[in-house]
Parts: sequence; structure tokens; C-alpha cells
Amino acid sequence: MTHSREALTGWVDDLASTDPAVRDETALAGLTDAVLGDDPVDDDTARGLLDHALRHDGPLSGLGEPEGGHGIFGRSFTLELLAVLSSRENAAPFLDPGRKNRVRRAWLDVIEQERDFRARVEGHGWAHVVAHAADLADELACWPAVPGATDPTAEAVKGLARLVGRSPRVYDGDEEDRIANAFASAVRRRTGVLEDIVDVVGCEVHEPGHDVIRQNWKAIVRSLHFRLGVEYDRQGCLRDLEAELVRL
Repeated sequence: MTHSREALTGWVDDLASTDPAVRDETALAGLTDAVLGDDPVDDDTARGLLDHALRHDGPLSGLGEPEGGHGIFGRSFTLELLAVLSSRENAAPFLDPGRKNRVRRAWLDVIEQERDFRARVEGHGWAHVVAHAADLADELACWPAVPGATDPTAEAVKGLARLVGRSPRVYDGDEEDRIANAFASAVRRRTGVLEDIVDVVGCEVHEPGHDVIRQNWKAIVRSLHFRLGVEYDRQGCLRDLEAELVRL
């Protein structure tokens, strides 16, 4: 089904709605189909959606707001739209370096500045910024490395670890599975990633007062171990992961 640009940008705006039927079932579902479906929009239209999502006065301009406001929906679901657009980029590149850097910067800003970690909001449905940040990280990690720049896979793993370390809440909306999925993809993509994760877990979770971080990492490590299992060809490192799980 073909939609006008006006209708599509309206859906981008609706990602900030507090009504889950509008936000999740109509706007996000419609945009996902428009970008990745059987009859997708052209590249210029897809670039326009990204530009509208990342406009200077858009939802991400509210980063840093304390937990409790409704701005979290626009910020979180903008990340999920960026994940959808980045998935298209990975399948058939259409973004210029400047736009790709804007996506990357938006993700890093959320990693460092987001303060609302609620999975669900009573009466308004999913907020899920951690899960959506993990979905975007999974796509960004697939981008080709640029000479002189940070390796995308390493940056994705480090950023997600930073997000876990900042969370004041024990995960209760399957966030650990979305993070573990991104980690598992990174492990399969590049050697040394699992060792990096084991090192982070070992440093993060045994500090005094890190009970929430410990519980979240335990859930992530358990989910990651399940996803890798016997298919992973470096069983020695997997045993190191198991050892950390036992210690948690």
C-alpha cells in the first residue's frame, strides 16, 4: 500500500503518542511495513523519514528528562524506527555518511543521557527504551568499519554495557533478551567480543552497591549463554562465561 509523505511523517510524530494502539499498532507497524515491507518506499522517502525523526526539535530533544514523563515514548520509539531504517541500510545501503553518523550519535546520546528506564507505563503500554536501544545496537554493529573510526561492533557492545551499568531498575520486560540478542550477533560477527563481555561482567557486578546491575547482568548472561550454546566454536571462552554466571 502506498502512503503519502505527509501520512508517513504523521506516523513518525505518532511514535510519541501515549496511546499504544496509535503508537505501536498503527504508527510503528505502518512505518516498519513502509520501510521493510513488500512494497517499500523509495530511498529518498526513507531518508526523509530519518531526517524528520532526528529533527532538532524532535522527541530526542527531551533527553535528560527525569523518569515519569510521557516524552519517553517518542524517544524510545524513535530508536526503534532508527533500528528499522538501519536494517534497511544493512540490506541495501541508502544512507550517506552524514546521516549514518547522526543515527550513531543519537544512539550514543540515549546511552549516556536517558533517565527513564521503565519497561511499561501503566495505562500507556510499552516504553522499553532499553530494548529499543538494543535493537538499534544490533543493526549499528553490522555497519562497515570506517578507517580511523571506532569499530561499530566494539562500540555497540561497549555502549550496551554502559546502558546496563546506568539502569536503576531490575529488568522486568525481557530487556535482557534483547540485549543478549545484540551481544550474540556481535559475538558471531567478530572474534574477541565474548572475551570483552566476560571482562565487563567481571568488573561491573562485584562492586559494592551494584545489586541491580548484578541482577540485570545475570539475566543477560543467562540469556546470552542460551543463545550461543553448543554452536559457539570457542567453548573455552563460553566456559568463562559460565563461570561468571555461577559467581553472579
